[in-house]
Amino acid sequence: MDNLKITQTQKKKTLIFIINGMYGGGAERVMTLLVNKSAQRGYDTLFLLADQDVKNAQQYHIESSVHLMSLDDVDIQEV
Repeated sequence: MDNLKITQTQKKKTLIFIINGMYGGGAERVMTLLVNKSAQRGYDTLFLLADQDVKNAQQYHIESSVHLMSLDDVDIQEV
């Protein structure tokens, strides 16, 4: 079982969670629980809101280590 422990030299895995918005409801609550638990377990966690400003997500507790972004914040350029 010792070989299953993450060592300091191993790269931290990144998890990305995407939801339309944090409008209030069951799906939003469950997503917040998943995001927070992932961050607490040491994953680099990105929480992406597809259709809402991040200020509106403040009704839920989101761990400070979670990177919270909106698609409005992402600069998408044509390739």
